[in-house]
Amino acid sequence: MEEKWSIDKLDGSNWSTWKFQMKHLLLAKGLWGFVDGSEELAGSASEETAAQFRSKAQRAFSTIVLAIKSAQLYLVSSCENPKQAWDALKNHFERDTLANKLFLKKKYFRTEMKEGTSMEKHLKHMKDIADKLAAIGAPISEEDQVVTLLGSLPRSYATLVTALEARVDDVKMDFVQQALMHEESKQGPKNESVKNESALMGNRKKNFQESRTCFKCGTVGHIRRNCPQEKARYTKPVYKSRHGAKVGKTQNSDSESESGACVFTVSEGNAKLSDCHWLIDSGASSHLTKDKSVLVNYQQFGEPESVALGDGHVVQALGSGNVHMDMLFSGSKSKRGVLCNVLYVPKLTSNLFSVRAAVAMW
Repeated sequence: MEEKWSIDKLDGSNWSTWKFQMKHLLLAKGLWGFVDGSEELAGSASEETAAQFRSKAQRAFSTIVLAIKSAQLYLVSSCENPKQAWDALKNHFERDTLANKLFLKKKYFRTEMKEGTSMEKHLKHMKDIADKLAAIGAPISEEDQVVTLLGSLPRSYATLVTALEARVDDVKMDFVQQALMHEESKQGPKNESVKNESALMGNRKKNFQESRTCFKCGTVGHIRRNCPQEKARYTKPVYKSRHGAKVGKTQNSDSESESGACVFTVSEGNAKLSDCHWLIDSGASSHLTKDKSVLVNYQQFGEPESVALGDGHVVQALGSGNVHMDMLFSGSKSKRGVLCNVLYVPKLTSNLFSVRAAVAMW
């Protein structure tokens, strides 16, 4: 008894997958030769042989027709054999016109994955378009496929993209796909709980701040930013550079070399709290600030310079300078430091501390 196989019917949107499955279905049944034309009936064949040939050809034809949805049957309704039916479908779905190539390439290179979309679904979508382009004689190279795939990812994959970009060896498509699937599995629980965690942090924020110890005076109940001693220190005027940037004191509360974990704050007396926040960016190529007033020895560029961010975006820097900062350690110890070559980018929403730039200094 003949085995039964089934595939999804051709609906007009799944040609690449359907074609691949149908070919192998016909191969499994020993009927593919009647579709590609390799099976031919010799003129001297007996009546019995001719009857067997026509029977198999009809089976191949029926296999194709019965796997097509009714809305697409008009494409093969005038065909008389399996080869005609196959060629008619190919001519319809694999039009190698310039307009079709342009349409598919624009669709491929402009594809973007939205946050929350299944990675498997996104990879399949891009593979389907690439297969369609290959079928009409406009294949996408593996390198371009990798570059386009990485460029289509949302911000949540920025760290992985940066790591892949830093590899000196050629990155293959299979490796990238496996890395993306693994990254999605790691992000899954985090993405599901991030909203709840944000709500909980909002409720805890007040209690958390009230229980912390000030790094300046060692008192429990406030943090250094709100310490009366700290505010008094920064209200004392110092000097102004020729560019108008104010600079804080250069004294250390502890002159000895320190080791261990620390945090830093920008010591600019008139800066708003939001302007003093610095986000760590593993992909940014330089330290960036949106606040020109914190820059010391500011130098305006003759022409704006392009700077790459971790999410792949490029912004324009108008100048550069140094930022004085306080390194805060446990207890009440601190040490003054300078963040050099910080670029001024007024269109930023947050100041960015570049991991790459910091590592390059060591």
